[in-house]
Amino acid sequence: MYERNMAMKILHYVLIAFAAVYLFYFGIVFYFVFEDASIEQYDMLNGGMIFFIVVDFLSRFAFQETPAQ
Repeated sequence: MYERNMAMKILHYVLIAFAAVYLFYFGIVFYFVFEDASIEQYDMLNGGMIFFIVVDFLSRFAFQETPAQ
């Protein structure tokens, strides 16, 4: 059990590092894409956030288990 727990901790740290690299990558790419534009990077990101929230809500609503009566 200890070995499995240690392996999952290592995998957890690797996946966190992977997500951090993706965030850095998107930040750098958005900087170069919008370097000369009048729109800021966070404005574009916030503009797409409503779609993410709607999809998240619908997916949670669709997979929600109703309690037994």
